[in-house]
Amino acid sequence: KRSLPMLPDERRRIFIEKYGVSEQNADVLVSDKALADFYEKCLEHYSKAQELSSLIVGDFLAQLHSLNISIRDVKVSPSQIAKLLKLLDSKVLTGLSAKAVLREMLITGEDPEVVIQRRGLQRISDREMLAGLVDQVFTMNPKAVEDALVNEKAIHFLVGQIMRMTQGKADPSLVRELVEDRLGKLKSNRSG
Repeated sequence: KRSLPMLPDERRRIFIEKYGVSEQNADVLVSDKALADFYEKCLEHYSKAQELSSLIVGDFLAQLHSLNISIRDVKVSPSQIAKLLKLLDSKVLTGLSAKAVLREMLITGEDPEVVIQRRGLQRISDREMLAGLVDQVFTMNPKAVEDALVNEKAIHFLVGQIMRMTQGKADPSLVRELVEDRLGKLKSNRSG
């Protein structure tokens, strides 16, 4: 006697209990058998089940919807999705760049590395280059710099300007560190 396919409720329970997927993500995944199948195939190549489910339920489904592609017609393989997540984990990509790469992958069926190379989407982690941009942003936004010296939240604006200049490719934590260092030097120069 052949085994019956797993029922959505049973699959949902496994996603939550065995893989640690959030209830919300599990509900979306089991709402479409083809989507749940695709997710499980991706899991064979990438073990972080919650991160994977967040990508599939979030950006992946949103891109499919905006491109009007059915899950059954996806050109991208589960191993390609896993590669994209590994590139994000290893900080080759920023979250913003990963969205652009995913969209391109869904359109072309290409590997993430090919898209990254062609579109120049590698994360920028060059300290000197980013420090130069920090200098530029500080010069161009003296009022924001004054605000940031007294209000920690104003730092977001300065970081955002650099992220905009690099089209989201700069390493955001490094940019924040450089902005905070520069503000710290300004503070100590004023108090010293």
